[in-house]
Amino acid sequence: MATLHWQSRYNSLKKHGLCLLISMATLLPNLVFAEQDGHKIYDEIMQATDRREAGHFIFQRALSGNDPELQKAALLGLGRIGAAKSIDQIGTYLYSPQPDIRKTAAFSLAITMNPNAYNWLVKRLASETNDGVLAELVAGIGIAPKHESDPDRVTVLLPYLDHTAISVRASTCDGLNYAWSMYRDTISVPNSTQVFKLMSMAQAHPELADHCLYSLTRLRTETALFEQAQLLKTIATASTPYHHKLLLLIVGQQQNVRYLPYITTQLNADDMGVVAEAATALAKLPHSQANNLSYQALLKHPESQVKIGFIQGLVSQPPSDTSLAMLKQLSEDSSNWVKYRALALLFQAQPESYLSAVLKLFDQSTAQSTTWELMLLEVAGQMDNDAAKAVIKRALKSDQSVIREIAEQLAAETSDDAEARPNSVTAPYAAVRGIFSERLVIQTNRGDITIQLLPAAPYSSFNFYQLAAKGYYDGTPFHRVIPNFVAQGGDARGTGTGNPGYVIREELSHSSQLRGTVGVATSGKDTGGSQFYFNLKDNWHLDRRYTVFARVTEGLDVMDKLERGDYVVSVKPSK
Repeated sequence: MATLHWQSRYNSLKKHGLCLLISMATLLPNLVFAEQDGHKIYDEIMQATDRREAGHFIFQRALSGNDPELQKAALLGLGRIGAAKSIDQIGTYLYSPQPDIRKTAAFSLAITMNPNAYNWLVKRLASETNDGVLAELVAGIGIAPKHESDPDRVTVLLPYLDHTAISVRASTCDGLNYAWSMYRDTISVPNSTQVFKLMSMAQAHPELADHCLYSLTRLRTETALFEQAQLLKTIATASTPYHHKLLLLIVGQQQNVRYLPYITTQLNADDMGVVAEAATALAKLPHSQANNLSYQALLKHPESQVKIGFIQGLVSQPPSDTSLAMLKQLSEDSSNWVKYRALALLFQAQPESYLSAVLKLFDQSTAQSTTWELMLLEVAGQMDNDAAKAVIKRALKSDQSVIREIAEQLAAETSDDAEARPNSVTAPYAAVRGIFSERLVIQTNRGDITIQLLPAAPYSSFNFYQLAAKGYYDGTPFHRVIPNFVAQGGDARGTGTGNPGYVIREELSHSSQLRGTVGVATSGKDTGGSQFYFNLKDNWHLDRRYTVFARVTEGLDVMDKLERGDYVVSVKPSK
């Protein structure tokens, strides 16, 4: 009996197992086809987005389906395109039962930069209960343009500084950062109560301090709103180099000697970014003989970014005998970046006295001196006197074609910033997807920087990869370097106006502009090309406005040392 029992059980399992195999064999092709279909739809969404085809049927197909990933891809694509007819279509998904869909819809509405999106965001804010979606809504309200009759954005945002969720309070600070950066003429005037509250939050919640202090750095002219005792208390609670960079920005704007002890302390910080910001803050204070030791230490500092920071502070004040004497000393510096920046400012302040020194550079023109000639031409273009005209006239005879072109534009008072027509898609998305995991080594004259391309910006990554493979970046300078902000390169002309002969589209995403990320430099929507920049610190005011396509994985120390005039030797795949 026992034998019959086990035999019966075996036969039953065999029978049902066979049925299961038959069922799986029947379902498997459907599952494979569904997966293949999903990939195809996603690829078409990405391609339609890059072509800026808001009316493409693929968006509606994805949105009407049941795949949340495809729905999010379609919403993001429509947001990147920014067509007016898509606003209501995106807005309805603010009421999706799925928080991730609502969050994507909020982000997508904000990046359309269409004022009709603002009301959708504000209306949904009142009834939203999910913290992640709320965080996206308040950030979006800070950045989205609005109609004059719409509710004041700062008034809408302020109550959310008291929200129970840290993420919502942090995003509210970010929203205020956008509002104070982009819409100063159309928002309610900031007041001391708001400033006091943000400083109090920074003191009480270290995890919020970055966001609170960053938003306060955007109040560049409202120095009277900062209560000294409260600011000193905030300084006492600062716990990271980044906090000190932000606080030094705020203190530098105050130009108040009461903060001198804090500034001089930070001149001895280990982080050179902090020291550079402290140098700027010190130079902005009224010049005093009591600070001579600090001045001399900065004038002889081994790091160029620190001396450039000091120069930035000096030029914020009207020229004085003291500042001109320090600039003269810096004009003899071993760093060309420091040397010619100081010379340009001396020429601006005393044109006749420094005309011969400027002309000497043009007389000895070489391919290596182009960066500095362009710097001096830029200053000459801002002046209207005989000395400036003499520089432009001399530049017209330069052996360097780019110098002649810029001089011709200045002489004719024209610009070469003509709007380029966006190029069409040059590769199917399947080919673009193939480089997502690629790491590239950017070899510079300072050392190597390894970056990883990001799938959040596929076409931007692909464009950089393709240009690098052609050797486009070899020898291109870093034409714009601002300590504690960005190091920008990728322009073969070195003027900041060059491109590879076409433009690419923006691919805004949730990737934040953090230190070590790499962004696409643009002069407006969908005007990218070959130019890129390294974020030298967290630059949150650039979020939702510029594409992040890569991040530095090795060589942050090299990135931090980049100077204007440094250059890319080559860009190669990482081994």
